[in-house]
Amino acid sequence: MVSYGSWACIECIGRWVAACMMATCCTGNLCAQSLNESPLAIQRGSAGQTGAGPGEVQVSPMPSPQAGAASTSVDRADAPRESSAKVDAPPQSDSSKVDPRTAARAAARARDLSLAFRLAAEKALPSVVKILSQTQVESENSILEIVGGPDEQVFDSVGSGVIVSADGLVLTNHHVIENARRIEVRLPDGREFGVRETKSDPRSDLAIIQLDTEEPVPVADLGVSRGLHVGDWVLAIGSPFTLDSSVSAGIISGTGRYRRLSEAVTGQFIQTDAAINPGNSGGPLLDLDGRVIGINTAISTRSGAFQGIGFAIPIDRAK
Repeated sequence: MVSYGSWACIECIGRWVAACMMATCCTGNLCAQSLNESPLAIQRGSAGQTGAGPGEVQVSPMPSPQAGAASTSVDRADAPRESSAKVDAPPQSDSSKVDPRTAARAAARARDLSLAFRLAAEKALPSVVKILSQTQVESENSILEIVGGPDEQVFDSVGSGVIVSADGLVLTNHHVIENARRIEVRLPDGREFGVRETKSDPRSDLAIIQLDTEEPVPVADLGVSRGLHVGDWVLAIGSPFTLDSSVSAGIISGTGRYRRLSEAVTGQFIQTDAAINPGNSGGPLLDLDGRVIGINTAISTRSGAFQGIGFAIPIDRAK
């Protein structure tokens, strides 16, 4: 069948094809010259067209092939015939168009979550401290030599802690103050305190520091670690790489993870993907109410840097 923008009468085209078969090329197809010499293309008229009534045949000149275009194809009578009916394509949805009301609701939910993060962080930040210590053994690769300021070069270890009582009791990790001969605690408000007394438990990797001060200090709100669920949002606060009061967000990836963190430290921990880096140890893990639910203590890594797996000591074990 031949078609030029419409559909043709099969019977008439069949007679014209039979008359032109003598001019076929070696491939058995009609040559372009024969097609050009054909005087007519026969098309059935449609109702409402001038020059042809219903059921009559409308005759129009055969258009010439465009220069450089492939020769017009003619289907043989024994070839499968394609349907001439035009099928309307289903309407395509425009994915770029978003319902403004849906977008507004999504943005409102995102702002609510952002507000929850901010309020939780603002509640706990004043009570989270940076702990600088100088050990009895000189360190060859002190992190403070890389990112610490000139006033911190006398220290070779950095960690974090959280104030848990109004008389200046700070909860932190044992390994943050282990073998320290000098400890200095810095609050977010710029105050610096020495240490009056320390007590620590290597087996739980927990320690407490009594600040040498009579001044009032901000105190964190302690939560409970029972009833935590995988997927709960959490915040980690500390001084990674000496960057004071840094906040990272994540979720609880697992609860009751039994791990052997060292030869001495074994137990069940909260697993989180909130970023924990050197300097975060001893800092709090918070729920969205700004309450302390854990003490950040370790990471699982093959590179020495954070790879999405961190562990915190449940606050119920630290109380």
